[in-house]
Order: sequence, then C-alpha cells, then structure tokens
Amino acid sequence: MGPVNVRPEHAAYLPRFLPRWAETTEGLVHREVDASLVMFDISGFTRLTERLSGQGRAGAEELSEVLDTVFSALVVEAEREGADLLKWGGDAVLLMLDGDEHAPRAARATLGMHRVLAKVGHLSTSVGRVVLRASSGIDSGITHLVLAGDPLVHRELIVLGPTASEVCRVDASAEGGQIVVSPATARLLPTASLGAQEPRGRLLNALAGATAAPPHPTAPIPSEVVASLLPPQLRTHLTRTHEPEHRVVTAAFVLFDGTDDLLREQGPEHLARAVDELVRNVQGSVARHGVSFHETDISIGGGKFMLVAGAPLSTGDDTDHLLSTVRLILDRAGEIPIRAGIARGRVFTGDLGPTSRRTYSVKGHAVNLAARLASKAAPGEFLAPSELLHHSHRGFDLTTRAPLALKGIARRVSTVAVGSPRGGEDSRAATVLVGREAELDVLTSTLDRLGGDSAGAGRTGGAVEIVGDPGIGKTRLVSEVLSGADDFATLVGSGDHGGAQAPFGAVRPLLVTALGIGGLRDRVVAATRVRDRVDRAAPELVARLPLLDAILDVGLVDVHDEVAALDEQFRSEALQQLVIDLLGALFHDPLLLVVEDTHLLDAASGEILSRIAAETGRRPWLLVTSCREDSGGWRSPDAERIMLGPLDTSSARTLAEVVTAEAPLPPAAAEALVRRAGGHPLFLRELTLAAVRGDDLGEPPESVEELFAVQLDGLPGVDRALLRRAAVLGDSFPLGLLGRMLEEPGRAPVGLSVLRRALGRLDGFVVSEEGGRMAFRHAIHREVAYAGLPFRTRAALHVRAAEILEEDPGVAATHPELLAHHFFAGGRFEEAWRHARNAGRRANERFAPAAAADAFARAAQAGRRSHQVPPEELASDLEALGDALFLCGRSDAADTAYHQAGWASGHSSSGTALLMLKLAKVAQRQGRHSLALRRLTLGLRSAGASPDPDSAAHRARILARRAVVLISQGRYGAAEVAAREAVAVALLADETDARAQAHLVLHSVHLFTGTPDLDHHGEAALRLFEETGDLGGQAHSLNNLAMRRLLQGDWAQALEMFGRAAAMFAKVGDAANEANASYNRADLLNRQGRYAEVAVQLEGVMRVARAVGDEELVGLVLREQGRALSRDGRPEGQALLLSARALLDGLGEPHEVTDTDIALAEAHLMAGRPRPALDTSAAAIAAARALGAVTLLPSAYRIRAAALMELDDLPGAALALTEGLELSSATELAHERGFLRVVAARHATLTGRGNGWPTPAEAQRTLEELGVVRVPLPWPTGT
Repeated sequence: MGPVNVRPEHAAYLPRFLPRWAETTEGLVHREVDASLVMFDISGFTRLTERLSGQGRAGAEELSEVLDTVFSALVVEAEREGADLLKWGGDAVLLMLDGDEHAPRAARATLGMHRVLAKVGHLSTSVGRVVLRASSGIDSGITHLVLAGDPLVHRELIVLGPTASEVCRVDASAEGGQIVVSPATARLLPTASLGAQEPRGRLLNALAGATAAPPHPTAPIPSEVVASLLPPQLRTHLTRTHEPEHRVVTAAFVLFDGTDDLLREQGPEHLARAVDELVRNVQGSVARHGVSFHETDISIGGGKFMLVAGAPLSTGDDTDHLLSTVRLILDRAGEIPIRAGIARGRVFTGDLGPTSRRTYSVKGHAVNLAARLASKAAPGEFLAPSELLHHSHRGFDLTTRAPLALKGIARRVSTVAVGSPRGGEDSRAATVLVGREAELDVLTSTLDRLGGDSAGAGRTGGAVEIVGDPGIGKTRLVSEVLSGADDFATLVGSGDHGGAQAPFGAVRPLLVTALGIGGLRDRVVAATRVRDRVDRAAPELVARLPLLDAILDVGLVDVHDEVAALDEQFRSEALQQLVIDLLGALFHDPLLLVVEDTHLLDAASGEILSRIAAETGRRPWLLVTSCREDSGGWRSPDAERIMLGPLDTSSARTLAEVVTAEAPLPPAAAEALVRRAGGHPLFLRELTLAAVRGDDLGEPPESVEELFAVQLDGLPGVDRALLRRAAVLGDSFPLGLLGRMLEEPGRAPVGLSVLRRALGRLDGFVVSEEGGRMAFRHAIHREVAYAGLPFRTRAALHVRAAEILEEDPGVAATHPELLAHHFFAGGRFEEAWRHARNAGRRANERFAPAAAADAFARAAQAGRRSHQVPPEELASDLEALGDALFLCGRSDAADTAYHQAGWASGHSSSGTALLMLKLAKVAQRQGRHSLALRRLTLGLRSAGASPDPDSAAHRARILARRAVVLISQGRYGAAEVAAREAVAVALLADETDARAQAHLVLHSVHLFTGTPDLDHHGEAALRLFEETGDLGGQAHSLNNLAMRRLLQGDWAQALEMFGRAAAMFAKVGDAANEANASYNRADLLNRQGRYAEVAVQLEGVMRVARAVGDEELVGLVLREQGRALSRDGRPEGQALLLSARALLDGLGEPHEVTDTDIALAEAHLMAGRPRPALDTSAAAIAAARALGAVTLLPSAYRIRAAALMELDDLPGAALALTEGLELSSATELAHERGFLRVVAARHATLTGRGNGWPTPAEAQRTLEELGVVRVPLPWPTGT
C-alpha cells in the first residue's frame, strides 16, 4: 500500500470497533465475538426502487437522498444503545451489539429504529406518497469475524458463522413492521417482551427499562490504520474533494457459499485461511483490471463482494474490465464455491449516513439487477443481461439462459452465462472506416515499403504512433492496417488499466503468439513447447530461456549457471536483449507489431517496447502503437506520428448515413447529430444508434460517458466541480456569466482573473475565445461533465443562469431558446413555456423546422408541467410541433403531436377541421390513402357548410387535399371534380392559399391524364403562392411545372427547374418534398441514360424516403433503381421492379403500378425476352387506358413496337409505332417522341420503307437535343 492521505475522521467509513482491533493485529486474524446481530431491512424500498428506476438518473438520485435521510436517523438511534454498523446492504443494515446485556440492547435499538422510521418514513416523492416500513431479525451467539486480504492492498472485514446466517433467515421470515427474534435471542430477553411464535422465532413487542451502552472509544486512530482498512479506490475518493455524481457504471456481485459447512467440518482457522485466499483472489483480480473493490456483506452460509467499474473512478472501458475481473475471480476460485452476476447502467453515487457512520453509496437499477442475477447463478456460474454484452468489445464464450423473473424488476431479463474470454478482434474494428484516407495511406505505404518485392535482405522498418482522443478512431485505424497485412507475421498487444500491477502485461501477448502457446492452460505443456520452438529456431538462446519466465510464467526453471548466477541489476537488460534476439530468430520476413493504448503500459513492457522501437531501424519490423494525447505514459521514441483529429463535416455525414443505413434518420435529425458530435466518430455513431433505437438523446450515450469519465476522474475534485458547473452554460459561454452564476450569498464575488486562472488548469477541456468567452474543446467533454451533476444542483444553476440572462432584454428577443432551456432545466416551467414558444415562432420565421420542433416540444412539455397554460394555448403549441415535425420528415411523431393537439383543444370544430387536414397529409405520406380520405371526410364535417370565410377556407383546403389523394389512387375524374369545387369555395372565401392549392391539384390532374392545361393552373398556382410568400407552395408549383416540361420534351429546362424546386424545399426545411423533387430529377436522368448519376441521386432519395416514412416514394425509388439497372444490362434490376410493384400495389396506387409494369416489360426487352415484354406491355396498355393515364401510353407502345420487331412481326410493330407516334405528337406527351423516333428509324431500315419516319441520323439528332447518352432499347442507335 503506497502513501495515503487518509485522515482519522475517515474512520467513520468503518465499523467502530474495527480500527482498534486492526491496530493491535497484523495479517490474517480470526475473532469470535459473543454478540447480537440485527438485520434491519426497510420494506417498500424494492417497490420504490422499481418505480423510481423509470425516471433514470433523477430516480436514482432521489432514491439515494431518501436512503440518506432515513438511514441517518435510524443509525443515530441505534447508536444510542451502542450498536455498531458492520455492513451497509442497499436497503438494509447489519448491526452488532456486544458486551453486557447485548441482546436487550439489540432489542431496544431495533424497537427504537422502528419508532424513528414511523416518523421519517412517510415520504413525498416524485412518484407519489410512500410509506416505508421495516422488517427486522435479531440473533444472538458467537459471531465469527475474519480480517482478511493482502495487507499491502487493504484488510477486509468478513462476517461469518451460524449467527450471521441465522440473522439473515430470521429477517427474511419477518413481514413489514415485524421484529422477529431467534430462539437464542429470545432466551436472553424478558418473556413479557415477546409476542407470538413465528416459524423462525418469536415476535418482539416491547421492552421496558434501559441499559447503559458501553462507552465509545475516543482516542484518535492513526491514519495509516484507517487507510489499511479501506479499499484502494475508496481511499482515493475520500482523499479528494468530492460531491455526489451521476455516473455510468458496471456493477457485479460475487457470492460465496458453504462457509458454515467449512467451519463445522474444518474449524475456524481453516475457514479463515480459505476466506483469506478468496479475498486475495478478489483483490488481485480487481487490481489487475483497475476496478473497485466496493464492499462486502453477509448472506446465509456465506457472503458477497460488490465490485464496481466506473465509480468512484472509471477505467474508460468499464464493462470489459469488470467482465474480465469477475471471470478471472471465478477461474481462480479456491476451496469456497463462488458465483456471480453483473449489470450495467446509470447510477447515483455519493456519501451517505450520519457523521458517525458513513458509506460511499452507488445506487441505481444496475446494482439491483447485478445482485438479483448473482442470487440466481449456479455455483461457478457468471450471469449477465444479454444486452450488457453489446457494450463489450472483447469476446467471451456465452451460453443463453432462459429469461429470468427477478424480484423488484418488472420484466423478465434475457440472460446469458459468461464463460472464458475468446480473444480475437475488438468489436470496435467492425465499424466502418470513414474520413481517414490520408492517415491510412501513410500506414499502408509504410507497409508496402517494408514488404515490397524490391526490398532486399537488408530492408528495415520503422515505428508509427497513432495519437488521438478516446473514441477518435485509433483502434479502427489499427484494425484496417491489420486487415491489409496478410503477408506479414503479426503480433498484437495492448496496455491495460491494471498494467502497474501486471509487469510485462503488454509484451506477454506478443511472445505468447510468437511462441505458439496461446490457449494452453497446462504450464508444463507450454514450457515444453517454448523450449522446442526456440531449440529449432535458435538453439543458442535456450540457455537464456529462464529469463523469459518473468514474462511468460510457465515454469522455465533456472537450470543453467549463466542465468542463475546473473546479478539482479543485469537481468532486465539481459531479458530485453533476449526478447530482441528471440524475435529476430523466429521472424526472418517482415514483422508487424501492434500495441494499443501505450499510455497505459507498465514500466517493464515500456522498456522492452523501447528496445523493439530502436531495433526497427535495423530489422524488417514495423512497430505501430496508439495512445491518447497528453495522457502521459510511454511514448514511442522517434516514431512517425499520426495525429487523429475530428472528422470533417462531409465524412461525419457519410458515417451517420452508413451507421443508419438500415433505418435512416430524417435529414434534419441526422444533421443535428452531426453538428452535436463535432466530428467525433464514436460520439456520432453512438448518438445515431441511440436515435434509431428511440433512446432519450438528452443525455450522452452511456458508452461515450463511460469512455470520457476517466478523463474527468483525472482532475482534482475542485476542478472537476468547476468544469461540471461551466457545462451548465453550454458549449460556449461568457466568462462573466459563469462568475456570476457561481456567486453565493454572503461570499465575495468570484473575480474574473481568479476564474480565468482556475479554468486555465482545465486547458485540456476548455479554451479561450474572443470577447471574454470560453468554450469546451469538444462537445463530448461538456456533455459528460454536465451529465454527472446532481439534479438538485443543476436545477439551481440553470435558474441562476436564466435570471442573469433575463436581465438583458435583448437575450429574450434574440435567444429565447436559451432562456427556455435554462428555465425548463431549472423547473421554472411557466417562464420556460413563454420563451420556448417564442423560440419556436422565431425558428419558423427563419425556416428552421428542426429548431422549431425542439422549441415547440419544450413549450408543450413546460405547458403541461406548469399547470398554468390554458388548454387552447397548449393545443396551439402541439399543433405547431406537429407542423415542424412534418416538415422535418418525422411523420409518426407529427401524427402523435396532432392527435395530442386535438385532445388538448377539446376537439373544437374549426380546430378539428385543420387537424384532420394535417393528419390526412401524414397518412398520405405513409401511403395510407383510405385513412387519409376518412380523415378528410371528418374534416369536412367539422368545417360544416357555413358560408363564413374561415369555414369556407377550411373546406377549400380539405377539398384540395382530397383531390391530391384521389390522384394517388388513379381516380382522376373524381380528383378534378374535388379540385374545381375547391377553387370555387376558395374564391367565395377569398382564400388565396386554398385557391393556390386547388390550382396546383388541377395542374396535376392534367399532368397525369396527359391533357393540355389550357387554363394554366400551374402558373396560376405559382403566382398565388408568390403573392402569399409561401416558399413551400412555390416549390411545389415549380416541381409540377418542371414535370410538364419533362413531358413536353424540354428536358434541359426540366432538369434546371427540378433543381430549383429541390433547393427551395431545402430552404424551408422540407426534406420529404426536397427528396420528391430530387426523385423527379433522377427520373429524368434515367431517361437520358445517365445511370451512374441516377444511382447516386436515388441512394440519397431512398435514405430520406425511408427516414420520413414515405412509402410511396420508397416504391418509386425502387422502380427507378430497377429501371436503371435493367437498362444498364444488369439482371438484378428485375427483382427491384417486382419489389416496387408489390409495394405500390399494396398502397393502392394503380397509376404507379401500371408505370412499373411498363418498366418490367422494358426489363424483359433489354434482357432479350421479347415475348414476356410483349405480353406485359399489352397488359399495361389496357390498364393505362382504363385509368385514363394517357401519359403512360407512349412508353408502353414504344416497348410493344420494339418487342414485335425482335419477334420479326414488322407489320405489328408498325401499328404500335403509329399509335405511339400519334400520341407523342401532342405537346403534353412529347417525352417519348425521341425514343419512338429511334424505333421508327430502325423499322424503316429493316423494311426498306420510310413510311415518312425519321432516318437513323435524324433520330440521333433528336436524342442529342434531349441530352440522351444511352437509349432503353436492345440495339445501338443508328442501326
């Protein structure tokens, strides 16, 4: 145990008797005490814990506060009778009373605690009123106390024996409000104090009189004695300035059983030795992996160890370290049987209890779950929730167990048994590598030089060091290098958080692999293999092999005089040289050595790696290492350094798209996450995955919080507290605002110079900006720092910040979202509501729907929680939220918001009419046309037949939308009727917007039916939208007019207009309709034969279509992708076309189904199947005529004619050509004229008769005018 700064007052974290006992003893000690044990168990906490766990961090914090309040009062009461608290056990405590009259004093202490609980156990909590009761058990007799463990680490008190077991049984038999005393205790109490007989003893009713408690020792306790009894991480925690924190941890319980049997059969001394072996096993395993030995407790016939990774200190890889720790403990199990359970999650940590008896507490669902799993494990078994392994980067053998029903946990838990580590590739290597091309080029070119054919026998390597922040992509880059090094011998090692306790920890894997002894558990077999391998490769080195046992630990015994006689001061140098000589003898060809996390290297490994690095200039070895920037530790000397920084924005967007390929996010949502992540690949990946899962994005993902907690833990407590408070103000903040926020009543203000110096100590986290501002270096640092703040603290800070900011009227005008955020987080909901809705309106004015959605969501939440906002105002906020969500492409969320708006408004008639219109738009986007029509019908009923302008305007808008839905269903006649009625009603109401909508629909009817728009409805719609300043409406009109240009054969103009429409949709934040315009542009590119461009454009459109839930657009994209592939001669196109047809048919869209059939006919034609092409095109022609979809006919006739020509039916082809050319002669149907002219030219060539049709040269000129580079025909143009 190294130097400590523990103070005597830290003895409060120990049982009162323990330091005095430890001071007079050394090493392993066993003691038998005649005493009474009390198990005081609060009933109701399991249920309360379950209810509060649903509130996440806030629930864990509230639970901890309740425990502190209740147990502080209870412990003080028990101490009046001389009780000594031995163990804190979650919602129970174990007390011991020894000395005179210990049983009556135990009874009075327990009765007093029940009386106190009756007063302090009536609680008002966030989940309602809670009444706590207690069940208690008392047993008296010989208690076995063992002070065990490695004194160089710490000495741990283990409570054992039949009395300890019996108090657990007696307590378990007691019901709420009962105190059950065992027969042994009952014999020591007055009969009058006892009540009814219970299965395990008698009820305790009351006990008169009092006995003076033995005096507490008052002499000071030496600090070194106190330190020797505290686990290492607890010592560190207590010697630093600290405050309660929210943390992400992995917790485990290791249960041991059979100690009562061992005591009875082998005696107390044997038991003590077996317990000492177990404690040392746990201590050694914990130290090796850098996790925390948290506490021990009792159980029936044994006890339990609680281990924690992530509190009070994080390893940065907590889940893997604790999994490895527990697995190592089980693998090294001794005489006492053990079993274990583990879980992971957010907890609240802090010190609780009265000043006389304290504990460092870790409270949260993860702790409860780990304990429950351990209790269900069989001897030697290690149980974990299945989801926990998703957070592990190391492989373990897993065996699936049946889902478990666990006390206090609502749902069954999917469980696995964790077996031996598998090794193999880090799971982080499976993620995509994006934006690291330059860095990868450096590494691959170095590998190429080392392994190139031109290199001779004298070739040499080098050293490359990859440096970057946690999660920046070092492991991923290394894995990419390894995957490209198949021609190299490869050795891989890694630093470890337990490295200081494990000499040669990073080098051992290198040599294990080099010598081929991986996976060998038998040390004799391993030693034999090492000798044989070295004897074959370099027999002159065999004599020095015993030196290698310091690394390998396989029993290479000193038998040669030259090693045995080597002076200790020269052994290190000799060992380093042996490693170099051994690698040189084993590997004559190029060798790649990879060691990650070298900032964590133990000193012995560092010395050997330094020798290897020096040798790379003389041997064909490439040493690739990775480390964190500014983290100290070993650095590769004279290495070429690759500094990994944040990804650029383009690469970050690509990464977000790749990660969410199977479940894309709406563009606005994805872009917000890209901005938030600031180019950090792990942060971005975890954020996007959390968004896909629907997790709360208000907090950093647990994996990110775990990784960066280790950096915060490296700060002194005062600095960490300052950083957490600065995080309240956001990524960037004025220094003066921070200073004022930190002011405390009655204390002098914090001077800016003092504050600047304090923040200067945090230069790894914050930097200075112009204008007296400070900023976090990375958003992750701020988010993780903020996440640790207790809710009570953060709420007070937010309110203080809001009040200071509100003093400047300009803030409310220019940054209402800032005030809304601070007031909301501070629990001042009425002010938050007012500023949030202003922020939403301001965002709408700036065409920022994502920001508007955030603002109106906060306004709605604040409005509900304030209980002061009128229902109609809340309904307005919810409707505005739905509008913003719809523009962002979040269709399901918009649907929910609109429904909530209806409920809040009480379904007023005018409100219902508009809401039904908006709900219909959502349903239509989702491809639910029948539902859309039903909602529109309800809207018309709500609008009524009143002639007043508002009702008429509602009717006009609803009729216009009804026409749009009818078009989707292929009911063009009905659509035209509805649209014309909408125009008439809008004119009566003098409603410009509704008129514009109706004209837009009428123009669409003409487009789909191929009839001329003689009334120029498209232009009328555009003009009216321009009058109202509706940019979204203008974009729709422009898109429709572009489609008319396409059908008229003016493809250059159409391309330009589609682009303008998409840009206009983007300007207003309408991602869904921007994608529609982009789809139309891709359709035109497809017609021009620019298939590579089509593929790129449609990939982006598909991502948006799937993200916003636009099923129709998904089907259309599938069709154009299939059409492009088929035209390009790729057979997989037909499968996409069939998928598109099935989807569009399911949506009830006959027009699009028919167009897809035409594409299928063309695919048959291009694949050399003219007969199916002919049959399919015939069916499509019939369907198009039945629908009145004249625009589809020219394409169908072009395919029919070409198929007939392939079948040598030239007369039939001539008829089809005549029909197609006649149709395409109409101005509105000219889109197929160029292709039909190509088919006609070929027909003329084959028959030798012109028929007035164009020559091949004339047809080619037509294609050139259209910008066509490839034609969708089974023969080259000009033939």
